[in-house]
Amino acid sequence: MTIQQRPWTYFRKYGFLLLSLTLTFITVETQLIYRSIHEKKGAEVVNIAGRQRMFSQRLMNLAQQKKYEKAHEVSLKIDKNHQLLLNGGGEKKLPPAYTLKLRKQYINLSSNVEEMKAQTKCLAQKNCSSKTKSKKSLLDTSEDFLPKMDQLVNQTSKYLESRATWNSLLQVLLILSFCGMTILSFFVIAYPQFKKQKEKNKNLQKDKQRSDMLESAAQIGSWSWNPNTDEIHWSQEVYKIHGVQPNTPISRAKGMEFYVEHERPRVQKLLDDVLTQKIRVDGHFEFHAQDGRVKWVRVIAEPILDNAGHIIEVAGVFQDVSEQKLFEKKLVESKKYLELAMEGAYLGIWDWYLSDNSVKFDRRWAEMLGIDFNTIKMELSTWESRVHPEDLPKVYEDIQTYMEGKTDRYQNIHRMKHSEGYWVYILDQGKFSDFNSDGKPTRFTGTHLDITETVRQQERIQQLELKNKESESQTQMILEGAHIGIWRFFPAENHLIWDASMYKIYGVNPNDFEGHFDAWKKTLVPEDTKQAVREFEDFLSGQTPKFNTSFRVMDNKGEIRYIRARAQIFKDSDGNIEQVIGVNWDITAEYQAQKELEQQKNLSQRNARLASIGVLAAGVGHEINNPLSIIKGYMITLKDKQRKGEINEEVLNTYFRKIAVAADRIASIVKGLRTFSRADDKVKKVFNTQRVIKETVDMVNEIYAREGIQISLVGTDDANFKAQGIFGSRGGFQQILMNLLSNARHALKGSHNKSIEVLMAQKKDQQEVTIRDYGSGIQTDLLDRVFDPFFTTKNVNEGTGIGLSMVHSLLEEMGGHIEARNHSAGGAEFIIQIPSQPIHQNHLLATKNDADTSPPLRSRRQHGAYVGKKALVVDDEAELRQILSTLLSLMGIKAKSVGSGAEALELLKENSARYDLVISDIKMPEMDGLELNKRFFGSHSSKSDRPIWILTTGGVNQDLSKLDPSLTVDGYFYKPFDKKDIEEILKKLFSKKPDSFAA
Repeated sequence: MTIQQRPWTYFRKYGFLLLSLTLTFITVETQLIYRSIHEKKGAEVVNIAGRQRMFSQRLMNLAQQKKYEKAHEVSLKIDKNHQLLLNGGGEKKLPPAYTLKLRKQYINLSSNVEEMKAQTKCLAQKNCSSKTKSKKSLLDTSEDFLPKMDQLVNQTSKYLESRATWNSLLQVLLILSFCGMTILSFFVIAYPQFKKQKEKNKNLQKDKQRSDMLESAAQIGSWSWNPNTDEIHWSQEVYKIHGVQPNTPISRAKGMEFYVEHERPRVQKLLDDVLTQKIRVDGHFEFHAQDGRVKWVRVIAEPILDNAGHIIEVAGVFQDVSEQKLFEKKLVESKKYLELAMEGAYLGIWDWYLSDNSVKFDRRWAEMLGIDFNTIKMELSTWESRVHPEDLPKVYEDIQTYMEGKTDRYQNIHRMKHSEGYWVYILDQGKFSDFNSDGKPTRFTGTHLDITETVRQQERIQQLELKNKESESQTQMILEGAHIGIWRFFPAENHLIWDASMYKIYGVNPNDFEGHFDAWKKTLVPEDTKQAVREFEDFLSGQTPKFNTSFRVMDNKGEIRYIRARAQIFKDSDGNIEQVIGVNWDITAEYQAQKELEQQKNLSQRNARLASIGVLAAGVGHEINNPLSIIKGYMITLKDKQRKGEINEEVLNTYFRKIAVAADRIASIVKGLRTFSRADDKVKKVFNTQRVIKETVDMVNEIYAREGIQISLVGTDDANFKAQGIFGSRGGFQQILMNLLSNARHALKGSHNKSIEVLMAQKKDQQEVTIRDYGSGIQTDLLDRVFDPFFTTKNVNEGTGIGLSMVHSLLEEMGGHIEARNHSAGGAEFIIQIPSQPIHQNHLLATKNDADTSPPLRSRRQHGAYVGKKALVVDDEAELRQILSTLLSLMGIKAKSVGSGAEALELLKENSARYDLVISDIKMPEMDGLELNKRFFGSHSSKSDRPIWILTTGGVNQDLSKLDPSLTVDGYFYKPFDKKDIEEILKKLFSKKPDSFAA
């Protein structure tokens, strides 16, 4: 259809219908207007007639009362209304029907009206002639006129009702005619179109069936998504791939659940690219069908734009490519297996294309000869020119022999020149790998194997065979000197042979070794047995190409040695393992050196942390002195009030509460120092980053404030940051913060804006902490060097240059990253980024209690109150002994206290059964708490009647959770303590009553 034909076609289809509707509308509207006017005028006539009747009744009443003047006025109104009726109701004439039907009746009443008018006039003027009086009286005329008016009013109303009925009937007929014309128009115009559309739908249905059949055959479905309404449509094949019943309502969120979790961000990015960049995208994704089967699908998405360039729909295809992916995976695995096999055997591959005499070498082929693979010439002359001239004729002879079919493969050993000038021995093997349609070979493929060492080894073996036993002894001495042992294992016979060096390395007596696989297993440390055995069995089965591992063994003296092991498999002509030859050597010294280096590193980090505490000493002293002054002040005030007799319960409670608050403040400061100084660099867990930051800032705030430096925390209200933590060393992260804050403090010397900002933000799966100062900044050319060891911009004796290097190292251990840069407002900032993890309830509890009293090591069953229990309190501080004894007595425990470990040991030796509980301080002169514990349990053989043993300490850098395992300790708590701390630990320890305690 052309553009010129289109308007006429539209008119032909819809013009007749539109015209009929328009005419019908005009007709109906005209009738409605006519009817409205008709009813209005008719109502006006009825109204006038009604007034006539009313005036007639009034005239008759006035005539009866002989009030002729008023009667004459009423008769004039009757005359006026009568003239209106004769004129059809007023200026606007009534339709002809009124003129014909009613006018005659109005004319018939005119004589009565004139007569009443004349009579009322003469009666009012009192000048009626006898002639006039001889006529009917006014009363008679009025009585005669009134029923005629009633009759006229009724007739007028009935006439109007009949006209309304006819108008309604006409309107119904018009509506019926409209419906008829509409139906006729439908059959004339719409039905052919409907029939065509039905035929078209039928064809579309067939096309859809064919499309569904093709989609099913190709496993490709179609889909569409309206981003404005979020409406999704899937074809039958898409439902089938998902394993969902067709026409099941689906949403984008529900569709996203089919993809495995790690694929969902990629799918979302694909849709985002379509919406933002308006491009066609294509991707492969791992997918779980409704029945749980794992599939791979290919998704293609393309935007559909309107004339304004806005996306109105995203459409695409959905294809099941699981078989293709499986094939690709097998292909990759096969290729990888081949690569590993070739790599393990160190074989080079070559291809000789016989049709054009071209060749192709792989990278290992080039490496054997020391040739750069990127510059190698793929020519036959590259190989031919490097073959030893004496060996080349034999090479071609063997090739010709194979080509003539005299051998099943080509095989030759020849020398080739290395790029460094020496000769290497090559085992060259090959076969035809491709043929043309006539069966003639077109491709010759083979491998290169460097057997120089083997050849030389054979030469050496031959030479060694000529030597006497003295040379063999010398060889053994060399192996022993290098601490290398050689072993052979024959799997078929389960026979293991060790040389003399192996027995020395393992510290095993040859007479005690049984010479089989299990005998070797017995030498392994139990914790390493499973791993070492599995690695060796995987090597034998071919699951791993190499056996290169390390493990621990225990010699006949009970000492642990660290062993390194390597091996190679040798097979027979049938491909079965004939024997495994391996070497072992002792790496104990290397391991201990590495361990010592690691310990030195940890010690260095801890010393740096303790050095930071030294820097904090002044501030901490000030922080502790403040609450101490408060406590002392209230004690003096209490003493004064006691002297004056002004003490009552309210005063005591108020002062005790304030003293308790000050004491808790001191405890909090000590706990912070204990947490910071703890040697927990190797203890990694998820901890609350925000809490550690706040604790660290609280420790240094007082010191920095006295220098005019303000530290502000930004982002403390970030809910996402609060809910996330990091996995690593809590103390290590605190050391990072201390070093960076110290660095910022130094940078503010001479600066007017003495501010340090600590900014916290959660960004996707990372936590970002920024330490920002407003100093002079860092020179641009030095930004890349600030984390180098021993690099510093500080003056001599102001810094060592290891602080930022340590920060960088500690962050790397946590999987984090740090960047230094200058910011626009002046000064420098250090941005830390560390992977974050959600803080679960157990992590929150661990973080909250990581510096608090740890749970007891053992527990007992609670059996009521502690009345009757006896305790021995050991502490060199008399006041602490007294306080602890008093608190125990409040719980019903009778306590005896001594001031030294030696005194306590004597009492326990006399009768340890008399005490149910021992609470001992760790740090005491002469004999400390640890020594007391060792001596008592070293001599106390019975475990069933021993007392519960609790240790206490006030040291800030002592971690009681890492006590020597040889100690017998049931629980511990830190100073300062209160009654609640003691009740909590005793409740746990007395909750069970064991038959015995293991030492």
